[in-house]
Amino acid sequence: MNYRANCSNPSRAALITVVLASLAACGGPEASVISSAGVAKVTRGPLRITVQEGGELQSANPSIVRSEIEGRSTILELLPEGTAVKKGDRIGRLDSSNIEDKLNRQEIQLETARSSLLKAEQDVEIQKKKNAEFEAAARTAVELARNAKEGYEKGKCPLLQATLESELTVAVEKKKRADKQAAASKRLKEKSFISQTELEADELAQKQATEAVDIAQRGLAQLLKWEAPDQMMKLSADVEVKTIALERVRQQASSEMQQTEDALGARRKAHIFEKDARDKLTGQFAKAAILAPGDGIVVYGRQAQGRMGNSEPMGIGKEVHEQEEIVRIPDLSAMIVEVDVHESAIKQVQPGQRAIVSVDAISGKVFAAAVSRVAMVASSQSSWLNPDLKVYETVLRLEGDLEGMKPGMHAQVIIAVATLADALQVPLQAVRELGGKAWVYVRATDGSNALRHVVVGEHNDISVEVKSGLKEGEEVFLSKPAGAEDPPMETPVAAPEAATTTGGQGNAANGAGGGAAGAGKAPMDDGNMPAGGARGGSMTDEQRKAMGERMKNMTPEEREAMKKRMGARSGEKKE
Repeated sequence: MNYRANCSNPSRAALITVVLASLAACGGPEASVISSAGVAKVTRGPLRITVQEGGELQSANPSIVRSEIEGRSTILELLPEGTAVKKGDRIGRLDSSNIEDKLNRQEIQLETARSSLLKAEQDVEIQKKKNAEFEAAARTAVELARNAKEGYEKGKCPLLQATLESELTVAVEKKKRADKQAAASKRLKEKSFISQTELEADELAQKQATEAVDIAQRGLAQLLKWEAPDQMMKLSADVEVKTIALERVRQQASSEMQQTEDALGARRKAHIFEKDARDKLTGQFAKAAILAPGDGIVVYGRQAQGRMGNSEPMGIGKEVHEQEEIVRIPDLSAMIVEVDVHESAIKQVQPGQRAIVSVDAISGKVFAAAVSRVAMVASSQSSWLNPDLKVYETVLRLEGDLEGMKPGMHAQVIIAVATLADALQVPLQAVRELGGKAWVYVRATDGSNALRHVVVGEHNDISVEVKSGLKEGEEVFLSKPAGAEDPPMETPVAAPEAATTTGGQGNAANGAGGGAAGAGKAPMDDGNMPAGGARGGSMTDEQRKAMGERMKNMTPEEREAMKKRMGARSGEKKE
């Protein structure tokens, strides 16, 4: 860091003095008192820290007119720069012939999309009617199957069962009578009251009645065990099949309906897409006219030329990109200053800080301002032009009377970043930096000089804070006195004491047994480890060799104990 003040520009130095005086609200000395003998007294008082940069005036709220036509377009008309305009006035016109051709073709595509949309809407209505027809037929089939099942289950099957049960009851009664008749005939035959033929006829009737009971029983069993269940199974299956068919019809109808609706949706999207494209082209065609967004004067935008940051103003025949600035109409009632603050000072600059601005074109006046915005990242443009230069775009808003200010004027900005209320300070040119340290030449009472190292802090372009090395009232030379010694290039650093094998001081460089941890210990502690710690410390070659031999012959238990002792010593050293 160079502490010498730049006093080659008297007007700049005078401006700084005026600014510091303007920023001083609490009074007190701002810099050391400089005598005609080239010396200055060390003083104590307020020290105001400032950051100074050059910048350019801009309107705080400019109305910017950009090209809103996609791609490239050519400026066909443009009012002369400086022309006064009112809001809504036509400033110029961009070439729109290509847009007009696209618009005509787009109208044809929109009409085709409209016809496709109408057909898709009709297809949806037709599909709705077909689906209703198919579902009604399938639903009727399910109802008929359910009725057939219920009719058999609650009507025909119970009737058949009742008939067979009735027949079985009759057969059983007939069998009982036949059995009685056969028994009676057998007794009568034994007494010879009837003939053998009559007995055989009654026995035949008995046999027929028995067979009739058996047939009735088997018929009823056949109905209950086979015929009725099979018929119920068949009718239930028919209901299930018809129900599945109904669900299939519904699913197929839903699928076909979804397809027609998807086709309708696609046609609608296509129609919306084509309509939006038409509307966009219509808007683009309208945006070819460049209109004034507000009252003011026309200021041409700048068009970059190449990578070196060169630019030239817009004009008729220029080709512009989308969103490229064509003209701007500045608001002269609110002005800002845009400056680039170097990275070395950017941490000091914060929004809200007060500043003083001087405009090159308005001599003899300074203007009040305040920092309104500080960029978070370095400027990409400056990084491209000079990778080693890191600056941050900073904006200050001007206050008060802005008469005579115009965009593009160059300005000098001095930002008051801090105030040290009670700082020991000397003139900036009295301090010299060499060997990474700051030095001053102090004048003794007899007029001789002495080179003295000082520790400095914050500074502005006039004074620098002295944290140590000087006292208030002492005098320092503003330049090197004749015959005075030069500041040393480097300051020697005290070498560490030599390590000893007793562990009294140890070796600070390798951490072996230094300080209290190693004081008063023998070269080997407990016969296992050197006093200097786990890494050998100040051991001799013989001691290291002996320790290595001992470690080779250690049992696993001894090695574990040694590790614990090494860890304990390491913990003591860290504490």
